[in-house]
Amino acid sequence: MILEKIAGILLAAGKSNRMGRSKLHLPLEGKPLGSLALKTAIASKLDHTLVMMKEEIATAWIDSEMFDHVHQKRWSPIYCSDAERGQAHTIKCGIKVAQLMNVKAVIIILADQPFIEVGMLNHLIEEFQKRMEMGQTVDFIASSFKGRIQPPMLMASTLFPALMELEGDQGARAILRDNSALRGMCVEYDNWQLFHDVDTKEDYEKAKGLNRW
Repeated sequence: MILEKIAGILLAAGKSNRMGRSKLHLPLEGKPLGSLALKTAIASKLDHTLVMMKEEIATAWIDSEMFDHVHQKRWSPIYCSDAERGQAHTIKCGIKVAQLMNVKAVIIILADQPFIEVGMLNHLIEEFQKRMEMGQTVDFIASSFKGRIQPPMLMASTLFPALMELEGDQGARAILRDNSALRGMCVEYDNWQLFHDVDTKEDYEKAKGLNRW
C-alpha cells in the first residue's frame, strides 16, 4: 500500500498586531508559544512541515529542541517575502513549495493554536488516506467546532489552484465556506480548548490557565 504524501503548512508569519508584540515568543508550558504547534506537527504522521515565517523574525521563537538531529529533518523554514500583505500570501508561498514536493494534500496549521493535538492531525490524514485508497475524490477533510470549520484543515491538491487565488487576509476556510460542490467532510470536536488561538493579551492569559490533556 502506497500512502499519499502530505505536508503541513504552519502559518507563523503574522504581524501580531492585536498582541502588540510577537506572540510566538511568549512562554507557554515552558516553551515559546509557537513551538507547541510545531512540536505537534512534527510528532504527527505528516511527511514534512513547512514553517512559514517572515525573514526578519527568523527562527528565534522556535525551541532549541526542534533543531536536534531527530526533529530538524521533519521541518523546514520557509521565508515569505510578501507575508506583510496578509495570510493569503503566506498560504500561497507554502503551496508553491508543497507543489514542488509533489504532495497530494497539505494541512493548514496555525502557530498560535498551541493546544491542537497529534491525534487531530492524524485523524485528518487517516480519513484522507482511507478515501484515496477507496478511489474516492477528496477535496478536504476539516476540523469543526459547533458546526464551524476551524484549522487545522486538510486541503487536497485539487484545491491548490483555489488557494493560489486567495487575497489579503483570506484564509483557507474561505474556500470551504458555503461551497457545496466540494467533496469532503468535517470532523466535529466538542472541546473548545483545542481551537483556542492566542491573538490578544486576554487570549494569552487564558491560555496560561489551560492544561494539555
